[in-house]
Amino acid sequence: MEDQEVLPLHIVYEMFSLLNSPVPSEVFEDIRVHSLADIVAAAEIAVECLNEAHTKVDDFVSVVNQMSDKTFKENFRLERQTYNALLKVMRSKEDLMELFYPREKAAVNAEEGEFTFPQSGTEIVRMGTAILIALWYLANPDSMRVGGILFGVAKSTVFKCVHKFCMFLTAIKHKFITWPKSDEHLRSSEQGFFNKGFPGAVGAIDGCHIEISCPEKHRHSYTNRKCWTSMILQAVVSSDKLFIDVFVGYPGSVHDARVFRNSGLYEDTSSNPISRFPNRELYILGDSAYPLLPWLITPYRDSGRLTQQQKHFNYRHSAARIAVEHAFGLLKGRWRVLQHLNVSLEFMPYVIMACCVLHNLCLMDGDLVEEWQFSEDTTPLTVNTDGYCNDTFSRTNIRFAEQKRASLMENL
Repeated sequence: MEDQEVLPLHIVYEMFSLLNSPVPSEVFEDIRVHSLADIVAAAEIAVECLNEAHTKVDDFVSVVNQMSDKTFKENFRLERQTYNALLKVMRSKEDLMELFYPREKAAVNAEEGEFTFPQSGTEIVRMGTAILIALWYLANPDSMRVGGILFGVAKSTVFKCVHKFCMFLTAIKHKFITWPKSDEHLRSSEQGFFNKGFPGAVGAIDGCHIEISCPEKHRHSYTNRKCWTSMILQAVVSSDKLFIDVFVGYPGSVHDARVFRNSGLYEDTSSNPISRFPNRELYILGDSAYPLLPWLITPYRDSGRLTQQQKHFNYRHSAARIAVEHAFGLLKGRWRVLQHLNVSLEFMPYVIMACCVLHNLCLMDGDLVEEWQFSEDTTPLTVNTDGYCNDTFSRTNIRFAEQKRASLMENL
């Protein structure tokens, strides 16, 4: 049996302290409290047995502080040094501190990293603790109720911590999710795809379905073709699996091509192509759900008459594009709340965006984690996008895109 950190049993006893009858000894025999995972299991039992408003653990933060680096990462899904870097970033954004230091509570000492919630009026939570609470929720498939029990705060306080944290990260997303613009960044982005036979590619685009709880309204709109409810995350990913463009919020029933046409990426490039692609040699890779454009190279549509060369191109194209699927796997593997998101529809895009920001922050800091394996069918719908045309991209531009793809195929 692997060695496990032994954590104080009194934490679990506190969870059951308000039971009307003594806790049966077999409960603890079944739980065998030795690790943090066991405490979570005990918390879940406590939730079923107790009135959550009166059940709290008072010193869980001290337990977190005593965790080994390995245990900390197992439970918060990032390394302690990454957490410290995140805390530093948040404290440095004075223009956004209003999210954490409401004017109604001006007496709170910001230097000590504390803030209060006007709605509750009594609970004071240090910023470091608030971040831990939010990270716990994003990293674990536990309810906010369990998080409240562990951190010794009300469920409403957990919600406020998560809400403020996600809003904050969304507000600073441009600091971590950036399109490569400088020559150095463009060369760096190109290198990974160049090694796979696609010189000039700076990223790969795809859509990902984030499973959500079935909404009360517009259920049909959020039900995807696999018959489960989801929200769509569209992302462009570099060869090193960093998000360089993110667009989120469309219901699961919407096709990738429509999401793409309504995204900021498409709108920006339609009005000013050089804003994203300074020269005509640059482009991104996309699957057959997307249109073939001068700056978006898709595979050849398989109508049963592809040449061997075209089939080889499609194979190599798929191998290069796998970076975006790996990025989605890493995202869901680290921030497990995305495996089934249960918040309001209005708040869901902020949670997803915050997880994308954290994904980049971790990778930039060399903080790696295992990839989550997709259970969904990622095969795009078969649509004929090679003939795509609109007012902005004329047939001349489409022909240029076809020639560009043919040239890439010849050089593979």
